[in-house]
Amino acid sequence: MKVDASGLQGVLHGSDQFVIPLFQRYYVWDRNNWQRLWDDITELLEPDAPTEHFMGSLVCMQGDNAPGKVPQYLVIDGQQRLTTFVILLCALRDEATEQERDEVAGEIQDNYLTHKYKKGMAHYKVVPRLRDRQAVFDLVDRKPVDKETRVGQAYDFFRKKLRSTVDINGAEHLDKLLIVTVSRLSLVMITLKEENPFAIFETLNSTGQRLEEADLIRNYEFMQVPISEQDTFDDECWSPFEESLGENGDAPAIPLTEFYRDFLMRNGRYVARNGVYVAFREEVQRTSATPRDTVRTLGRYAQYYRYIHRPETMPDMTIQLELSRLKWLGVSTAYPLILFLLDAHSQQRISTGTLVQALRAIQSFVIRRSITRMSTRLYSRFFPTAIKEINTENVLGSLVRLLADRGWPGDAEFENALVSFPIYWHESQLARLLLMAVEQESGHKEPVDISNLLDQNKLQLEHVMPQTIKDDPDGDAWKEMLGPDWQSVHAEWLHTLGNLTLTGYNPSLSNSPFEEKREEYGRSHLELNRYFTNCSMWTAQTIHERGEMLAAKVDKIWPAPEVYLGG
Repeated sequence: MKVDASGLQGVLHGSDQFVIPLFQRYYVWDRNNWQRLWDDITELLEPDAPTEHFMGSLVCMQGDNAPGKVPQYLVIDGQQRLTTFVILLCALRDEATEQERDEVAGEIQDNYLTHKYKKGMAHYKVVPRLRDRQAVFDLVDRKPVDKETRVGQAYDFFRKKLRSTVDINGAEHLDKLLIVTVSRLSLVMITLKEENPFAIFETLNSTGQRLEEADLIRNYEFMQVPISEQDTFDDECWSPFEESLGENGDAPAIPLTEFYRDFLMRNGRYVARNGVYVAFREEVQRTSATPRDTVRTLGRYAQYYRYIHRPETMPDMTIQLELSRLKWLGVSTAYPLILFLLDAHSQQRISTGTLVQALRAIQSFVIRRSITRMSTRLYSRFFPTAIKEINTENVLGSLVRLLADRGWPGDAEFENALVSFPIYWHESQLARLLLMAVEQESGHKEPVDISNLLDQNKLQLEHVMPQTIKDDPDGDAWKEMLGPDWQSVHAEWLHTLGNLTLTGYNPSLSNSPFEEKREEYGRSHLELNRYFTNCSMWTAQTIHERGEMLAAKVDKIWPAPEVYLGG
């Protein structure tokens, strides 16, 4: 290891090229980081300022140093600062050009940004990762850059700061800014020789942005790939895997670290949130998997994970329905177990029917416990560790028995609780799911895509007896219908399932009398709302009766454990 103290001038004012390897993160610095750097620079311009400001370390390892080529250094740590310096220098150069400070602009371009007489990739002093590369190269080449990129945003930030300081101090101030930037911002350059660069990287804490567990995993895998093969590995294997979990249309990106954690728990081992990288490294070392073997396995499970997060991508409609309902439940602690089941199905160890029943059993377990107010604290460890106890010869039976042993409420307890439970107040998302499922199971000849309509907010939860009963004609009609104890009836039954339905007319119905609401429900395309056409009154008794009817339907959709066991 070689350690040298240097300013930016000593790093970039030479014949070397600094390459940010593919295993590093993309450019992620934001306004807070840019502002901090700008404050450090302007502070050095004060009369009583220190002679220099320490900016941290730049850890590199020697790359391709063949005769006749530009000497390369791979940046192991410090790539965020180095990329920001390049962006700042581009902004300073362009402001100098605009202010006709051509000597400053030329010095920056020829001495700090490019190797003037080199062509192609060798022309650039700093070579960022692929996603950032074109934006940075465009800046260096004085081409327009997309302001929506993080690189473009950083450039725009520094241009505005420079324009403001020129307005205050004059164009000559740019000369001082260049001197401060390249000579008074101090760096320690550490050049690795025989040391394992990744081992060094793991111990570094000087970066401006905290590394995610996913970043450490990416680093670990790429450090197992020879430098000369990393571009190909990234292009053919790693980037397609990561991009498969990225944004897709309206679907947001799926967090990589969450995927890794659930992936690592797929075989029944619990992994703490801060132990994902360590567990990943241990698994790779234990299995002696090559990087390509690892990414193939990750890719397979990434597909399952997309099915979980984006059920509409699952081609089998019966499985899609169960995954959609699990997504509505939001029971992310069960994802490792679901990954295990999806893989068992994909590998043809269980049938589609068994998978559907197993997914439905998990839903029933969670829903019944939620309605009866049983604790959810056990889920985070129970669902992953239960995988080890599942009998692969009888997946459904053993899973159901495991769930039953943890407390899976029976029919009587569940139905009684559901009728009186103020579900809207405590579990409004669950209320939507229950009503949606009742509608889906109704067998309507012209079924409505109710899940999509709810997602788009074209259907909303509606309180039949309104949430607010005012002192106005509508309120008076409700008070008369509910009777002299209307306040206690309102308080007891308002948020129960029996008083809830789904409609696209929620805003217009609002606090309308029951007669008006019933007319609107009669025009509804939902089978769920046909119930009201035969109701002349809406009271505590009718709410209770509808609650019992819905509870019986919900009971059949998500039955008790003995039903799954054939009891």
